[in-house]
Amino acid sequence: RGILAEKKLSTQLTYRKTLPILIFSGQDDPVGNFGKDPLAIHGEFFKQKFQNLTVKIFQGRHEMLHEKNKQKVFAYILNWMMNHLHVR
Repeated sequence: RGILAEKKLSTQLTYRKTLPILIFSGQDDPVGNFGKDPLAIHGEFFKQKFQNLTVKIFQGRHEMLHEKNKQKVFAYILNWMMNHLHVR
């Protein structure tokens, strides 16, 4: 039972299609079906014509901001935000 088992994304989302979206998870996260559900969620957003999608699978499990590689995760998120949200 992963993320997709809990909530179906088949309903049409009404957000701005250019909204920057970052989907990330750990490759060993059972909640994210070991990296498969974030990729499936990305695919669902893509089908709904979202244009600014990023998916990133990190080494680690469920709490990516508390894993051994948390500095790498924080740096990635900060860099993504600066590039996609025009934060300076």
